[in-house]
Amino acid sequence: MLPIQLIYTNVSKFQFSFLVGSICALSACINLPAAALPGQDAQTVILWSHDHQLIAGLMPSIKLQTAEPDFQSTSKCLGNELSFFVWSPNGLVSQELVDYRSSDTSFNFDPKNSAGINLIRQVYDSMIA
Repeated sequence: MLPIQLIYTNVSKFQFSFLVGSICALSACINLPAAALPGQDAQTVILWSHDHQLIAGLMPSIKLQTAEPDFQSTSKCLGNELSFFVWSPNGLVSQELVDYRSSDTSFNFDPKNSAGINLIRQVYDSMIA
């Protein structure tokens, strides 16, 4: 208990609260329950996409260059185009991309934009958003 008191006396309450909050957030992110995250098996992600209410089932991409995604889907969401891309070299997901084409110029995936966060929540889940 003594080391915590010594650390706490050398920093402000805000810094201490920020440090504790950051540690809690990091520990919560270690075991994210969502599908389609890097490291998951590509077949698991494909099955997940076929049962998803917003994402059309992932299909293999026609790759003209190695940098292009291995799987992709495009669907309509609120009248706009929603595309989902997955890169999975060696059968494991290395990255994915959500692309939403909206005529609303205020829409973006900034953490302060509730519409963008809501879309991420619908694609993945609340833990990711």
